[in-house]
Amino acid sequence: MKNVTKSIALILLCLCLFPMFANTSSAAEGIKITVEEGIDGKVKEERGFPITVTVQNGAEHFKGDIVFDYAQSFESGGGRVLSIDLPPGETRTFSLTIPGFGDPLRGNTSKETIHLFKGDWKSGKEVKFTGDKRLNPNFIYMDYASIGLLSKDADRLKSLKASQVYGNKVEALNLSEKNFPGDATGLQMFDFIVIDGFDLSLFSKKQLDALHRWVDKGGTVLIGSDVNVQKTLGPLADIAPLKVDGEQTLSDLSFLETQKNLKVNVKTLSAIEGELTPESEAVIGEKENPILAKKSIGRGEVWQASFLLSDSQLNDWAGFTPWINEFYSKTKYSNNSYNMGGRAQGFYYEMGMVNELFPSNQFKVSTLILVVAVYLILVIPVLYFLLRKFDKREQSWWIIPTVSILLSIGIFLTGAKDRVTKPHMNQMSILEADGKGAVQGISAFTFFSNSSGDYTLSAGHDLELYANNSMNAPEFDQYKYSLDEVTRNTTDTTLRDVEYWSTRTVMGDAYKSDAGSFSPQLSLKDKTLTGSIGNDFPYDFEEVYLWSGTRTYSLGGVKAGQSLEVDKKVSVDYLSSPVSNNSIPPSFTGQQGLDDQRKQSLEQVSSYLMEEEASGNRPVIFGYTKDGIVDVTMKDRKPKKDNLSLVYQSIPSMGDFNGPFSLKNEQLDVEVKPIDGKVIDNYSMNGSGEMELEDGTYEMILKLPEQMQESDISLNSLSIRQYPETPLEFSMIAPSDGKEKKLEEQSSNTFEVKDRLTDYLNEDGEMVIKFVKSTQGNSYTQLPKIVLKGEAKQ
Repeated sequence: MKNVTKSIALILLCLCLFPMFANTSSAAEGIKITVEEGIDGKVKEERGFPITVTVQNGAEHFKGDIVFDYAQSFESGGGRVLSIDLPPGETRTFSLTIPGFGDPLRGNTSKETIHLFKGDWKSGKEVKFTGDKRLNPNFIYMDYASIGLLSKDADRLKSLKASQVYGNKVEALNLSEKNFPGDATGLQMFDFIVIDGFDLSLFSKKQLDALHRWVDKGGTVLIGSDVNVQKTLGPLADIAPLKVDGEQTLSDLSFLETQKNLKVNVKTLSAIEGELTPESEAVIGEKENPILAKKSIGRGEVWQASFLLSDSQLNDWAGFTPWINEFYSKTKYSNNSYNMGGRAQGFYYEMGMVNELFPSNQFKVSTLILVVAVYLILVIPVLYFLLRKFDKREQSWWIIPTVSILLSIGIFLTGAKDRVTKPHMNQMSILEADGKGAVQGISAFTFFSNSSGDYTLSAGHDLELYANNSMNAPEFDQYKYSLDEVTRNTTDTTLRDVEYWSTRTVMGDAYKSDAGSFSPQLSLKDKTLTGSIGNDFPYDFEEVYLWSGTRTYSLGGVKAGQSLEVDKKVSVDYLSSPVSNNSIPPSFTGQQGLDDQRKQSLEQVSSYLMEEEASGNRPVIFGYTKDGIVDVTMKDRKPKKDNLSLVYQSIPSMGDFNGPFSLKNEQLDVEVKPIDGKVIDNYSMNGSGEMELEDGTYEMILKLPEQMQESDISLNSLSIRQYPETPLEFSMIAPSDGKEKKLEEQSSNTFEVKDRLTDYLNEDGEMVIKFVKSTQGNSYTQLPKIVLKGEAKQ
């Protein structure tokens, strides 16, 4: 009877509890999630993009987190958190940025990348929902140029949509105030943004700030102008290169002709009369009446035409598309490393792995031998005679193991005392100073855990940091490794389930608007560098260097707010942009070895960045500081921090150079641009001159060091020695009339020019050599070795 009663009671209890479980399930399953990725469902490979998330609640009140997996590469991944709070029956729309959706996620199309948690993700209560279970964007391939169009009539931009950027096809997407992202990461998917007759007053402050920040970090904007452009640009008019003075009608339109067989058939063109804003330059037209102007903003550029790009006459003329193609060749498109998305993650093996090395307390072999010898003496003869004397030899069974345990604990605590009490954090940064107070670059933060569990790093929005996971793979749940929560002022990254005494690294782009700058007042004469370098940073630099070509020159240390006096012999008469010497890394030992290894890593990576971002052929000064320029905090913990930052700044011309010179590739700042071809890849950093090029026609631009450009230059000879494996046909382009001079091979694989060579040097100190590559499908190209000789006179 008792068993029957118990059975009935159990059944009634189950019946009472069943509605509770049913309600929990229905509450979750009543949620429907719909996601629109990127712009019109399209995103750029390996770059950040915006998403629009629509959440419908068809059941009871729901509060929880949606987590979206992301992975920029096989070295980086995590989850991005969106917190929601929906009353019953409501539908709400949210905007979010995804840092990237790369191969680890694309490679497993059946894996769900959207997760819903009731309460929050920390509770671990993942629940079911309906709708989209994974992000599924359409990808714009990396070899396509992506352009965002802000225009009141984007359909009229026919020529721009048909254009090609460095031989790459264009994917143009329409933007508006409704789909424009609210942060710069969401704009990474664009190579260019075109503003043509669009009223930016419709934008929110967040959208305007995102556009400005995107430009500052390397984006390129092209503005078409009418008489109302200053009004429609709104606050962005401050970074535009032109200020409107009035309206004019252009009748001489020869500037539009980029191909001899395409004569302009437009009679007149409505344009603005404008003057250059501070720090802007005229690229086409006179300084007093520019037609195309540009202004550098941080690492990016703002270009402005004095006419509307959507002008119907221009877009009906076949020659306008080649003119736009020519415009692209003048921009920083090939150097736009920020918009490559996950740029910092690409340097994990060069920089991040070195940052994961932490010092340890090591005993000398002699010390260990001494400890063991003392232990053996104490345990065997001393202990034996003491116990024998007091007739207590039977106590040795516990005294010997106790002494052994205490000695082992002592050795352990001596070696691990710093690792037990608190976590350690290394910070390495490479930051470029713009000379106006701002710095930006790459930062890596690595902590060494002192206990197992979750660790949360909090960073301001000027740092875009993502967790590095060198073991990333398609089968992994990205959110189980790390999670990002974006708040009003910070982004909090939680590294999950960190093991005891383990390392975790986050890397990303860093920016600080009020860091400071160097103030160089230097001159070079008779191979002696003299003058001073003012340190306007609030940081002490333990050592400052000059970097020119493959050589660095130590100049000494300088405290914050002080000046460094310079009197240094150098090995050259003129200075040029930095080039890494690709030397084999030496072996390092001990703490000093760690510092040297970190410095070498920073110099190696910075050489890539300097060559990418080079503006003019000029040297740089750089210094090392152990002060924290950029920083992250660790929630509920206070780690011991070790900072090391390399800060560099290009320096202007140091006086006119006077005398003979002989310049090689690494001193000439060589750049290759396609005319009728395509640059597949460029790994010619550090002077190697190696590229992947399709068969076609290219321009090779040789730029003299900036120090020479104000001198009276007379060129005596040009020698071009090509590699037999990469036969090329060369011709020189005269800047005065664009005529070509085909070069004839003087000896085996060698071309030489001596007659009227100076006529081929333009006013910007550049020489343009056209070459034709026709190797029947073999894309590997080794640029020729060049020697340019001449004389400079003041």
